[in-house]
Amino acid sequence: MVSLAAEDLTEDVINAACAAEPDAVDLKLLRAYVLSNMIGKSRGSKRADDTTDEQFQGAAYYVEATLACVGELVAADPGDPLPHVQALRSFMVFTQHHDYVKKAYEAAIQAAPNFVGAHMSMVNAQSEKWCGSHAESLQVARSAMSRSRLGDDTPSCLFMAHLLIYEYIRGFQKNAEGAQAYLKNPQVVAELNTAFDQWAGMTQQVRRCSVAYWHYPAAWYYYSRDRNRLRRALAFTNNTYSSWPWNMGNAEKIYANALQYAETGELPGKKAVAPAPPPKKGLLDWFKR
Repeated sequence: MVSLAAEDLTEDVINAACAAEPDAVDLKLLRAYVLSNMIGKSRGSKRADDTTDEQFQGAAYYVEATLACVGELVAADPGDPLPHVQALRSFMVFTQHHDYVKKAYEAAIQAAPNFVGAHMSMVNAQSEKWCGSHAESLQVARSAMSRSRLGDDTPSCLFMAHLLIYEYIRGFQKNAEGAQAYLKNPQVVAELNTAFDQWAGMTQQVRRCSVAYWHYPAAWYYYSRDRNRLRRALAFTNNTYSSWPWNMGNAEKIYANALQYAETGELPGKKAVAPAPPPKKGLLDWFKR
């Protein structure tokens, strides 16, 4: 929910809002999310060897800013798991801080054992992309699944873990053939389809807090060309865009192509121009339904 609300917020806007209402905890939570997003934007997405000192310095600045904000939030409400998740996201960028990643995760799930946002952040932090491994990332997802309650959004963690592996093979190893083979791996397909079918079968209506999570199976089923499940996943997003699972290239274009494929069954050709994505719904639109 925080990710949807903060999707288009800029640092200047949220800083001004917090200055105007310095005691507003909800604004501080949004600010922590915006600042933690700036860590990744400052560092960039390339390997460490291809990242400049200036980029690392920019990331370090936002780590410090995020943790200062998180400190205020924890002091205000030690039982809220969200600040710990923002700390986790901050620590994962620098390998020397990885011990703190685990401590932040433990604090988050101690406060809320079934908090999907905490599990997803740890799935990402333990991935091979961030100096962990595919096995460690999958273990976090599967462990969360084993403790989940029927009908919650924990299956999104499993989709995220497999998407991270697909992204690593395709983007970091530059192995397009291997990435396609992973999408068709029978064991992977069976695990995800079983989790998805149970998840979708237990979900009776769109929930605001779940929208961002349904984009993970939607992205997987677009990449793997399972149109029926793609359509089912998109139905739970209520036409609300969330960027992360689509960011293996031009995120909005990939998302628009997925919408086109879901609707028509047609894939854009190399020369095709993808349709513009639908207008992004803001947080207030949810409360007008």
